[in-house]
Amino acid sequence: MATIPPHGLAHGLSADDVAYAWDNYAVGAVRVPGELEVRIGFDPLGREIEMVGSLLAGGDWLVYHAMTPPTKKVRGEIEKAMRRN
Repeated sequence: MATIPPHGLAHGLSADDVAYAWDNYAVGAVRVPGELEVRIGFDPLGREIEMVGSLLAGGDWLVYHAMTPPTKKVRGEIEKAMRRN
């Protein structure tokens, strides 16, 4: 489950859009194992969303950054991580 604080939303995204994209992401990369991930997913309208989340002690995610469209930097980070694995 994902929690999205108001400051984590940008570009007309709603908390429901971001939660859907987080839970149904297409690609992602671990920044800090067991703590921090970056993901790209799609909301119910098909918009591609870049998200960064931190794992909370109870097992839920705090998605503190979400924007559309994803940046080249994040795409590159994820592609690099996928090549390593």
